[in-house]
Amino acid sequence: MRARLGADDRPLSEMEADAPITLHLARELGFDRFALIESDAEGGQAATVYHGRLRAMPVRQGPGAINEALERIGVRPEGGRDAFDTLGLGSVVQAGIGATG
Repeated sequence: MRARLGADDRPLSEMEADAPITLHLARELGFDRFALIESDAEGGQAATVYHGRLRAMPVRQGPGAINEALERIGVRPEGGRDAFDTLGLGSVVQAGIGATG
């Protein structure tokens, strides 16, 4: 499956837009609209949005990239929080879930 989908042994924390395996898994899971997001402990951000297999938002880096992507897929900020914190992703980052090193 690795060769057929173009997967490699790169660390999962590296965003690679348009990776065949990402698009295949999204289709298999029934995701029509989805965002790929990346955040690090130093505040770095990157994000992109897909509608089906087509990229609907170019990869964007820097402050606000993740919130823009989340809002484009329908996340609405609540209670004075941004989209990232509305989903509870801030607590995931603080807990170090998904951190490498």
